[in-house]
Amino acid sequence: MSNENKNQRTATDHRRPLTRYLIAFGIAIALVLLYLLVMGFFTREGVAAFAVDSGLVIGRSGDVLMPETSAYAVLEGTATAEALLASAHVETVLNIARIRMLADAFFASGVLVFGIGGLVFASQEGVFDGLNYSIRQLWWFFQVRNRGDKHETFRDFKKRLSEKPKARFGHLMIAGLVMLLIAVVLIIRFMKF
Repeated sequence: MSNENKNQRTATDHRRPLTRYLIAFGIAIALVLLYLLVMGFFTREGVAAFAVDSGLVIGRSGDVLMPETSAYAVLEGTATAEALLASAHVETVLNIARIRMLADAFFASGVLVFGIGGLVFASQEGVFDGLNYSIRQLWWFFQVRNRGDKHETFRDFKKRLSEKPKARFGHLMIAGLVMLLIAVVLIIRFMKF
């Protein structure tokens, strides 16, 4: 192999980690946007409905208050999204609801992406090898055994697996941790209201 080909391969190998991180963050951001779209974040009525449904506001239809500013026991009935949009506190409540929706979206995305990275890590460490071997042996028992193929021992199976290259997972865990960190910052901001 010529030096030129080696240099090209080395340059390509250095770019791949960046591509993995970009793809992981792209997937995480796509999950955040999907969550926000489903929850109605991009419409005023959707945010108002979330604020009422999640308990951020309470009160009678003409008197919408945030739970921190009044006692639950004194109020009768529940607030509606229409009453929230007609109240004097609408902008404050909608901003608080938006922060809460963003925190929820980033948290859900972070847990999902980090969890997938954690599963890949656990798989690389051999946590699922016994289950994998058991399923293969069940398949061999019912299908392959009749053809006379050789039975593989667990030791041979583990040796064969150790010779395979390991999958990379760090980019998933880092992207998930960044999403979780953003969620924590948003939750802290939400708690200050």
